[in-house]
Amino acid sequence: FLGCRASNGTGLCRGFELTGSYAVLIDCEADTHVDIGVRMAGTTLVARGLWCHGNTSYGMQLGSSNGLVMLVDALMTDNSAGGMNMTANGTYVLHNLTVANNLGATSDGLLVNTGVRFFAGSVLYNSIFSGNGRDGVRVTDTDGVAGLHADYNGFYGNSGAARTNIVAGAHDTALDPQFVNAAADDYAIGANLKGLGWPGLFPGGLTTGSLDMGAVQRAEAAAGGSGWIWRMP
Repeated sequence: FLGCRASNGTGLCRGFELTGSYAVLIDCEADTHVDIGVRMAGTTLVARGLWCHGNTSYGMQLGSSNGLVMLVDALMTDNSAGGMNMTANGTYVLHNLTVANNLGATSDGLLVNTGVRFFAGSVLYNSIFSGNGRDGVRVTDTDGVAGLHADYNGFYGNSGAARTNIVAGAHDTALDPQFVNAAADDYAIGANLKGLGWPGLFPGGLTTGSLDMGAVQRAEAAAGGSGWIWRMP
């Protein structure tokens, strides 16, 4: 799926229901569904530039069936049940996510269900968990994160804990991401998190580039450089 939007589903209608062995979502949007924005129950999923918002259930439900999920440069915002719900074991590569303002009383940015495990090689990097109704990241079982390497993530303003049953990364931060205008869905970050993602500052032509935390990189002056720029679908 490239540049697709699924909106306003009722009943059990979901934005994207992915049950095959392989699926790719690039620059897609799933919003305002009574159920889940994106439900993945296949073996392999690759998604970049995905925005799930305003759904009554989760923005995204991840069930990789012992496969691989790669989710990069994605936004999960304003979903009532929570940003993301992980329901099956697998290898998860979660990179440059913005998971914010999912405001139900038990709404976590990322909820990992009972009995679910990250396989070896899983990573959670360069992501922001901010303003969620309960925890930023909540892993139900203490041994669920044995295969996960998590670092360079930002946790700010979550109503519960920043993280439950997941060890803080050496480069994690609790700074305000200073979103430009979250109420108007502008999740570009402010100066606080500039260059704090991995690998941070790096040579970029005639200037120095930077990789920030979150899905939406901080805007720079014309002569400057930044890492990846997430564009709206």
